[in-house]
Amino acid sequence: MQRRLHGLETVMFVLLAVVGMVAPHSYSRVLWALPAPQARLYADFRGILLFLMDGPLLVLLVLTVGYVAVSAGFRQERWQVARAVVMRGGAIFWVALLLWMGLTALWAPHPGLSVYVALRYGAGMVVALLIAFAVREERESVVLWGLLIGAVFQALYALAQTLNGGALGFTYLGEIVWLENNLFNMAERDFRAYGLAVHPNNLSGYLLVALFAAVYMLRLRWHTRRGMFAMIAYVIATGLFLTFSRLAVVAAALVMVPLLLLFIDVRWRPPRSWVTWVVVAVLFGGVGLLGYRLADVVIFRFVNVFIYRDPLPARVTLGFADAANVVLNHWRFGAGNGNLMVLAGADASLPGRLLLPPHNVYVIVLAELGLPGLILFLSGVTVTVYGVVRYRRYPLANLWGFCLLAMLAIMVFDYYFWLDYRSNMLLWWVLGLYWGNASLAGEAQS
Repeated sequence: MQRRLHGLETVMFVLLAVVGMVAPHSYSRVLWALPAPQARLYADFRGILLFLMDGPLLVLLVLTVGYVAVSAGFRQERWQVARAVVMRGGAIFWVALLLWMGLTALWAPHPGLSVYVALRYGAGMVVALLIAFAVREERESVVLWGLLIGAVFQALYALAQTLNGGALGFTYLGEIVWLENNLFNMAERDFRAYGLAVHPNNLSGYLLVALFAAVYMLRLRWHTRRGMFAMIAYVIATGLFLTFSRLAVVAAALVMVPLLLLFIDVRWRPPRSWVTWVVVAVLFGGVGLLGYRLADVVIFRFVNVFIYRDPLPARVTLGFADAANVVLNHWRFGAGNGNLMVLAGADASLPGRLLLPPHNVYVIVLAELGLPGLILFLSGVTVTVYGVVRYRRYPLANLWGFCLLAMLAIMVFDYYFWLDYRSNMLLWWVLGLYWGNASLAGEAQS
């Protein structure tokens, strides 16, 4: 019986890996949506959608419920671990935030949307706890391999798009064909690689988290597989740069510098195998060849996107005007989870206008969850920041703390880690990895 339960647990971790592998995929199907208002509003903000990751995610949730139901030992063991994660890892505020999300359905104009979004975030919380369990059992590598495989594929696909100067046309894989005269779909003036994701920024967020995962595995397997994980990190970093997402690239550059301290205590030895040196030579040769091939394209887009594009301070208030009335009228207790853009669409004064959410997650949280929700959210953030300082001698916990800080910085300028449920799943992944490592660090420290 124990062997079967252990095998079922392995299946659950593999399903987690599959969720991470397909999380950014552009596939979506609208199951139900409110009627479109006068202003143009994406179905993502007014309906119930099904994404590619939802298949393995639903199977995972069913198996988790069944596992908890049939195994008393699992329930007792996991309850103790969950308590350690919630209390030592700092998850308690995020649990309270989820409960508040559910409560907002009581006064939301569209309670169905509130319940749907709360269930989405609740599923993310289950994923985070399962990943924290995997970390504590030293089985997180099974989960992270899915993320790394998916990220390498997406990065290589983004590279192919850049070499091609546009979409490759493999729509059966889920690629959105980017059209220069159709700004409604991609909202971009210059082509930026987006792989099979719905937007370059969404891909950049995915590759950012995957880059941290590669560095994590590099640190974890330094004495056995450092060459392989260094190459994976190199490929992912290349794909991240080709998205030309200023936020993700700058966040990665700034945060990776202190992460170099993680390797100070690791004694580096030059590789003895000639195969390793050949691979290194090929990689550096590839960088040179790619730089020569794409020099004019990369320089042109770098200048256009990083310098002449709309300034970063302007992105803090981007989309705020469309939702300003909702924020001002519902800041006390919130308009209800998932109701912000529907109310903004009903209040729009320009028919046919494309409405976008405020590109600031903290404003979105205030509008939908009110002051209590924002306080809980900021409390969870504060615990994480404190953990980075408190567990500074525990590099694996620190790594995911820095990753979360990078995501929180991006949330000042963009919303995809919160309102796009594919990217939001990555937030719960990082929280789970942080909670698991932080709870272990807290036990070791005490």
